[in-house]
Amino acid sequence: MPKRESSADKLNQLIKEGAEQAATRWEESVHYYIAQCESPIEELLFTALYTDHDSHPYRMIFVGKCESPYLNSGGEEVIIYQQSKVGDYRVDFLIHDCSVPPQVARPRWIIVECDGHDFHERTKEQARRDKKRDRYLQSLGAKVLRFTGSEIWADPHD
Repeated sequence: MPKRESSADKLNQLIKEGAEQAATRWEESVHYYIAQCESPIEELLFTALYTDHDSHPYRMIFVGKCESPYLNSGGEEVIIYQQSKVGDYRVDFLIHDCSVPPQVARPRWIIVECDGHDFHERTKEQARRDKKRDRYLQSLGAKVLRFTGSEIWADPHD
C-alpha cells in the first residue's frame, strides 16, 4: 500500500516550490540589471549593492536604465537607478533618497561613478572633463562619489 502524503509533507513541498520560484525570479532580476551595466566594475559594484540591500534600514528599489529619474513624493525607500540621465550626462548609478518630499527640499541624490583606468584620470583632458562633470552634478545638489576600478575590485562592499 503506498504511503499517504501528510499535510505537513504537502506544506513542505509547497514551501520548497515557492522558494525555488522566488530564487528563479531573484536570479532573473539580477541578470536583467547586470545586463544594464556597461563594464565589469559596474557589474561588480551593482552585485554588491543588490546582494547587500536586505541589510539596509530603507527599502531599496532598483531601476534599470532611466532617461529621467522619478521624483518620489517621500517614503522610506531608496531608489537606485543605473545609467540614468542627469542633465547632459549619464551617470553609472544614481541613488535617490526618497525620505524627503521634493516639495520640501531638493532631491537627495548620491551619484556613484565607476572609473575604469582607460577612461578616467589617464590624461589631463579626461581629468578636466570629470571635474567639470562633478561640478555640474554637485550644482544640482548631488553628492558625487567616484571609485576607481582597483578600489571596486579590492572590496566592492566597502
